[in-house]
Amino acid sequence: MVIIPATMVPDNAEIARRAYAAWNRADLEAFVECYHPDTEIRPFLSDLSGKVYRGREGARHWYEDANEPWDQLLAEPERILGDGDELVILVHARGRGHGSGIEIEAHIVHVVTFEDGTVKRLESFPSEDDARRALGARWP
Repeated sequence: MVIIPATMVPDNAEIARRAYAAWNRADLEAFVECYHPDTEIRPFLSDLSGKVYRGREGARHWYEDANEPWDQLLAEPERILGDGDELVILVHARGRGHGSGIEIEAHIVHVVTFEDGTVKRLESFPSEDDARRALGARWP
């Protein structure tokens, strides 16, 4: 049996930072490894499209679908709120359109639940106000 000191076990905020860093450097394998085998990902347009991604293969497809229209799509966590197994992450997204070169910026919110050191659930919101309404008393 190997005992890992608590100081060596990454906290959930660090796991989230690793996932965003892997996304930004287009390291799909490292990105997918941050997700639980039974993960559920709900992008903020999923209410309209019905598109929900499940499992690590779903995380892979989400990354591919989200990046398809862009030469580059970066997601930088600006603030991470909360502790424990649920975090609210305020994200600054920037992209450059594939072919068009048009640049976009957006501020979105991810509500992330962790299990076993991986992302078990990620739900996206188009604004902090939308996330606050959805979370209600759970807002950190």
